[in-house]
Amino acid sequence: MSRKSHRPRCFVPAGLVLVAACSGGGGADGNSPGTVQLLQTSLVAPEGTIVNVRVARSAGSDGVARVDYETVDGTAEGGSDYTPASGTLSWPDGWSGNLTISIAIAEDGVEEPVESFRVVVSNAMGAALGANTSATIDIVAP
Repeated sequence: MSRKSHRPRCFVPAGLVLVAACSGGGGADGNSPGTVQLLQTSLVAPEGTIVNVRVARSAGSDGVARVDYETVDGTAEGGSDYTPASGTLSWPDGWSGNLTISIAIAEDGVEEPVESFRVVVSNAMGAALGANTSATIDIVAP
């Protein structure tokens, strides 16, 4: 029985998604697809910046894994307070690590209370969906 070689590879999806880290490796048994989830569930972003929400595939890398993501309005509104984002993140077979969803935060020049929105991951395919599926982003004055 031969074992598949897992060389570290980097995958750069299109759009607002950037590769944040690359690594190879698998689970303890070498055959685990792993888990995908958000690394942080709460972030703070000043107006006029970009917030980076990291999504990790860990504890395995067997097979292709995908997870959908989208922004969800709260007191902050997509299109005026931040740039809405949605899509699918993909990890190739043999690859685990972090992918980043980068979201632009608008500078509106108006003093206002903290506003927030969420980034949600769902519909994991090829790997388990972990417990951290939602991150709240608080937008603060610069």
